[in-house]
Amino acid sequence: MVVTKLPPVIVAMNNNDGVLLFVMEGLLSRLVFESLLADGTRFNGIVLPGRSAITQQLNTQNSLDVLNTDSIESMARFHQIPLFYVSGKDPQQYQQAITQSQPDIVIVACFPYRLPAVVFQHPAKGAYNVHPSLLPAYRGPMPLFWQFYYGDINSGISIHEIDEGLDTGNIVLQQQVTLSDGISAQQATKLLARAAVDQLRLLLASVSSNRLPAIAQNEQASSYYSWPGLAQFTIEGDWQVRRAFNFIHGTMHWQQAYKIISNNKETEIRKAIDYSMGSCRHADFSPTDSQYLIQFSDGCLLASA
Repeated sequence: MVVTKLPPVIVAMNNNDGVLLFVMEGLLSRLVFESLLADGTRFNGIVLPGRSAITQQLNTQNSLDVLNTDSIESMARFHQIPLFYVSGKDPQQYQQAITQSQPDIVIVACFPYRLPAVVFQHPAKGAYNVHPSLLPAYRGPMPLFWQFYYGDINSGISIHEIDEGLDTGNIVLQQQVTLSDGISAQQATKLLARAAVDQLRLLLASVSSNRLPAIAQNEQASSYYSWPGLAQFTIEGDWQVRRAFNFIHGTMHWQQAYKIISNNKETEIRKAIDYSMGSCRHADFSPTDSQYLIQFSDGCLLASA
């Protein structure tokens, strides 16, 4: 994968622009918020989805997520940062958040809804999305899942201008992150969050004086993937074994069984233990009674149910 070459960033420090942050209750969002909060970022407001991911109840200004005191919602209340709740299809709620918060800049870090024009046309210093892939590859709502699915170890963070499309805006900053063998989604998300914070610090320091130069995405190199389904948990034996091993490790938190179809045999597993190149007959390990040796195109997977 080719990383977009961007012009050097000239950093102007002592930024005090007011940020309106669009997030959801998830690890990447929370780590980004916590880090920027620790940096002393001035938040004019936090925008959250209008329904709790835990209780599925409507969120309001008077709600409190008592099931998760480390949530973004609870932290924002503790630090007296205004909270706004929006649904996916009510532009008036977005307009209210913009009007009341009057942000200099909008930052989005994992938000489940497409944003109306009022969000990205109003802020004087821009509206930017943090996307966990090297755009234009892996546009869409679950980029990390699809990078595991296709065995792509060259992940990364892209910060791009928000426009009417889905992850299609001009890129202003990128940082590559390499995913090691056997990395979990949580571990990968922490690495990506660290890269995101590094790039956001550059963004916030730079836009205090000037808008960052931006490069249009290469549409010919773009890819988009929607929500995965059960079909993605069926793995064919013609996969490379390293791809299968890393996909299973990266998606085990979905708590789905994996159906492996190899040599006209179907095996259901839940855990990948190790892999070895070459034939299973010459593998570097021996299975126990509760384990399986599964042949892939170039190697052998040791797995368990």
